Amino acid sequence: MAAKIAWERVERAARMYRGNQEAGAALGIAASSFGRLCREYGIETPKAARERRQAEMRRRKEEEDEALDPEPEHLSEDIRFGGREDDVRAMQSSYTHGRPYH
Repeated sequence: MAAKIAWERVERAARMYRGNQEAGAALGIAASSFGRLCREYGIETPKAARERRQAEMRRRKEEEDEALDPEPEHLSEDIRFGGREDDVRAMQSSYTHGRPYH
């Protein structure tokens, strides 16, 4: 049986390298073995860290966008258009039938 790699080395490789393949190669093991060691030691893999950061960035951006332009969910569509639901429908249908709306 091969000697186990110390968790400190696995953790350092996980922080230093962009992916499991690079980190595993730096330790002289396969990417799948590196991922298994990370799970065994409770270390976040480079791939998992990247996905977590991307998800956080998407969530922050959505929160910022919503804060700048909140969509009133409790209002029905006709009220948001100022009660001109028929006008909006007429405008939409005139575009689809090639006639200008006046």
